[in-house]
Amino acid sequence: MIVESYEALLNAVKSVPSLYPKLRVVYNGYCDELLKPVNTPREPIVLTVARVEPVKGVHDLITAFAKVASKYPQWMLRIVGPVTDREYFSKLVNLVNGLGLNGRVDFVGPISDSQLVANLEKCM
Repeated sequence: MIVESYEALLNAVKSVPSLYPKLRVVYNGYCDELLKPVNTPREPIVLTVARVEPVKGVHDLITAFAKVASKYPQWMLRIVGPVTDREYFSKLVNLVNGLGLNGRVDFVGPISDSQLVANLEKCM
């Protein structure tokens, strides 16, 4: 059986220990048909693509971004992905406000593949 991360493997084994020898981790891939080198200037954006839920550690990313934000005032943090935990999202918004990052952190939500490619091209 295939899982997408070691986190998923550990969670599965906690529930059903006998699965361990049958599990293999295969990381999410990318499509090089979509992601081609571009010759456009890079924008000062830190981009992450992840579900907004505690296991993804978005709070750690925001906290780390805050540590360098004053040194790099032109940089933005863009978080792309669906909000699957509304309570956690509220905590993240409070964290952003508490760290004085208003206007520097953008929760985009889910986007199409073509929109994701456009965002990635700006950051590559």
